[in-house]
Amino acid sequence: MISVLCIDPKGYYPKLQYKYNLDLWDANRDAYNFKGGNVVIAHPPCQQWSRMKAFAKPNEYQKKLAFFCWDKVNENGGIFEHPVGSSFIKMVNPNFDNVYRVFQKDFGFPTNKATLLYFKNIKPLPVPLTFQPATKTHEQIAYVKRSIMTLSFCEWLINNCKQLNP
Repeated sequence: MISVLCIDPKGYYPKLQYKYNLDLWDANRDAYNFKGGNVVIAHPPCQQWSRMKAFAKPNEYQKKLAFFCWDKVNENGGIFEHPVGSSFIKMVNPNFDNVYRVFQKDFGFPTNKATLLYFKNIKPLPVPLTFQPATKTHEQIAYVKRSIMTLSFCEWLINNCKQLNP
């Protein structure tokens, strides 16, 4: 079983839950209650850590959730995801050990959406090669859709974690 922390209930993980035997944690289930034991994919909220954090409403609960998720990935193995420019990853892993940059456009997102992925006890699978340019700029995407991940990106993260949990 793979535990996915901090999911968007309107995203693709709920649709993939039974296909991949996922243990999903959204805001209602509260990732802070996750005790461990499964490989982890963590998507903690980034508003408190992103380049635009000066415009975010302060939220200590969400800010500390990044630390909790980081610890769970390190304890159980898995993947921690945050945007490029995240001050969190720079703070907890200043040498960027086991951190890789991917562009979500390679998984079908309409803009580049540069993303940092920290891998613990997993060797990253190859990123799909696409030669399609991004079709939109970040500003052209509705605010509520900017954080949505594509189906293929979710499945790629899951397939990476299956190395630890076949």
